[in-house]
Parts: sequence; C-alpha cells; structure tokens
Amino acid sequence: MNKKIFIGIGAVALIVLSVILIFSNQKKESDSMKVGIFLQAPNQIIDEINVGFKERLAVFEKEKGVKIEIIEKNANGDQMQMDLIANYFMNSDVDLIFAVGATAIQTLKNKQCKKPVIFGAPPDAIGLGFVPRYENHGTNFTGTTYFPPTRIIVDAFLNAFPNAKTVAVLRNPAEPNSAAVAQSFIDNAKLKGLKVIDLPSMDGAQVDASLRSLTTNRADGLFIPTDNLVHAMLERVLSTTNKMNLPVFSCTKLTVENGALFSIGTDYKVTGELSADVAYPILFEGKTPQEVDVLEINSGSIYLNSTNPMAKNIKEFDNYKIEIVK
Repeated sequence: MNKKIFIGIGAVALIVLSVILIFSNQKKESDSMKVGIFLQAPNQIIDEINVGFKERLAVFEKEKGVKIEIIEKNANGDQMQMDLIANYFMNSDVDLIFAVGATAIQTLKNKQCKKPVIFGAPPDAIGLGFVPRYENHGTNFTGTTYFPPTRIIVDAFLNAFPNAKTVAVLRNPAEPNSAAVAQSFIDNAKLKGLKVIDLPSMDGAQVDASLRSLTTNRADGLFIPTDNLVHAMLERVLSTTNKMNLPVFSCTKLTVENGALFSIGTDYKVTGELSADVAYPILFEGKTPQEVDVLEINSGSIYLNSTNPMAKNIKEFDNYKIEIVK
C-alpha cells in the first residue's frame, strides 16, 4: 500500500513538473529582450546596415512571439559620445549590442565589453583586431565582415576604360574602414600600372580642396571607398565630378544610387539582415558569441547607373552580374 502511494505521489510530481516546464517555456517565448544598437555616425552606409538589421529583428519578433525592445544610440562621430554610449550599454541590461562603424566597435573592444557584441560588416575584422580569426574566434565579439573586391574593381574599371592611365582616390585616412579599403585599391591599381593620385581628406574643407586639385591633376576616374566623410558629402563630390566629366566608381550600391557611374560591392542593407542572422542563435538558441563564427560575406553585384552616358562602357565582369540601380 505504501509502495502504491509512493508511486502515485511520484507520478503526480512528474505531471506537476511537466506542467511547470511547459508554462516556463511558454513564458520564455513571450518574454521581452533588449537589443542595444550602437551607431558610429549618421551615414548612408551605416543607416542601410541598421535598417536591414532592425527589419530582420522584426521578422524574428513576429516568428518567435517575443517582444524585442531596441535601444538605439548614435555617437555622431564624436569619440566622447562613443565612450559614453559604450559605458551605457556595458552597464545596461541589454541582451546584445549591435555595433556599426569601426570606431564604435573598437571603443567597445578597448573597454573590454563583456556583453555579446555583433559587429556589422567592417571590411577587415581580423586586421582591425576585433577577432583573431573568423572561425572558433573565442571572443564575445562576432558578426559579419565584408571586404570589397578591390582587385576586381580595378580590373573592371580598366576593362571599361582601357586607355586610362591615372586614377584618383578620395578618402579620409582617419577612418579605419576607409583606410583599409583605399590602401587595398591603391595597391591593386599600382600593380596594374595605373598612376594613383591619393587625396587624403580629413574634413569638408580638405575634400573641397582635393576636388579642386583634380582640375589640374587630371585623372581618368575617381574611386570612393567605404568612407563616412566622403559619403556625407557625396552630393557635392558628384556635382563637382560631373562638371569635369570624370567617372566616379566605388564599392557601395549607395554611391550609384546617388549618381556615381558604377560600383562593385554588396548591398549593405543585406549585410544588416545577415548580421541579425548571426545574432539569432545568441538571442534565441542560448548560444554564446564564442560559439558563433563570424560570417564573411562574399556576394555582390555590379551596380550600374544607366542614366550616365558612360554606362555603355560597363560590362559584366568576373562573374559579377549587372544590377541597374538608376
């Protein structure tokens, strides 16, 4: 009799425990979570990455039935603000930090942030010191990385303009992302026998001076890397180069959307979506950043401004398909 009672109590206990676990799991599905978004500066590329990330999070929110509270802060390119924002997120109850912009990421790294950090498509996450390698990196920093195909960009430019002898590069040497992409482009251009006019510009006045110098130091094309300063002044840059009939090319779709001739690169809104995919197992599967490899993005297109008279020179190249942007 006692044995039957014991078995009965045990069975009831198992049922109760099962019910508790069921309701516990249901509660977990309806729990809210917080995601911090740390943006380096207001910039078209950063904005595109951010939009893609948030739109993808909204899809996860709907699929999982979980409320995702987003706390977004923009440092406006100011290092003091970056320090304050980094400290805020490190001491907050956010479940994860999404950082866009090399300096914003570096600020969190320098402060030895212990929270999960997802970075959004810096061109050289290893070279910048964010992770030691992309697989089994062993850090709480992970995300996406994308390095534009600068060798192919040089080859595509020469394919379109075979008589070109000189190319100019407009860039801000103080921006790590821009510096890495610009230097790679310069190296590849020199390997192909092109003379390079390097136009380092650290503020708006220097950008204007660099553009004026092109009236005397004539180039056959102007390359723009992933550069916050130059993209912020893109309308002025393109207005000036259009008057010179100087073809402008780049590695961002946004540059072509604003009037550049062509670009070979990726869609940065898509990189934001892919960055959210990297965050998914951390947010919903209980994984740590150490368990999630960095996603190296290799896809891209030739983005073409078909309204430019020189567009007829641009052909599909090295398996990159043309996508008409405007």
